[in-house]
Amino acid sequence: MRLGFIMKNARNVKASQILQETVGEVIIKVVPDLDFDNEDGNNIVEALYDRVGHDNLTIRLETTDLDGLIYTQRGKFNYIVNKIS
Repeated sequence: MRLGFIMKNARNVKASQILQETVGEVIIKVVPDLDFDNEDGNNIVEALYDRVGHDNLTIRLETTDLDGLIYTQRGKFNYIVNKIS
């Protein structure tokens, strides 16, 4: 499933990452710009719910700085990180 569209219309976001560590829950990590507010966050969450359905999983939005995103050992950034084994 393509998920890049979720951030297509996002406002006031410097960077973002989708993280799944447990089945049934997704965390959207957002590095906010100065004008980021609750409406921006709600729009991002709703865009993902519109794609996957409201009853399929729990979506949590977390704001962080760039250091709070997950990078590979080589320092590269992955938009989607799946830690489910």
